[in-house]
Amino acid sequence: MDIRLLEDAKRDLRSGWFFYERQAPGLGDRFPFALYDLIEADTIDIYPILDCRRDPSWIQQRLAGQPPPA
Repeated sequence: MDIRLLEDAKRDLRSGWFFYERQAPGLGDRFPFALYDLIEADTIDIYPILDCRRDPSWIQQRLAGQPPPA
């Protein structure tokens, strides 16, 4: 199996880990395994998720490929 992660997707995965870890200690460590259980193809490309709850200017920068403001 070949999995390619874009840098933005890696940041999103780290954010997901922190989100679940804040919910309950140790839950963040289970997060990646839940993703692997969903993968059934030989090759999968993982893209970052666009959070539409964000400020519209943040979304525009993200879509333009610019780093979002801190």
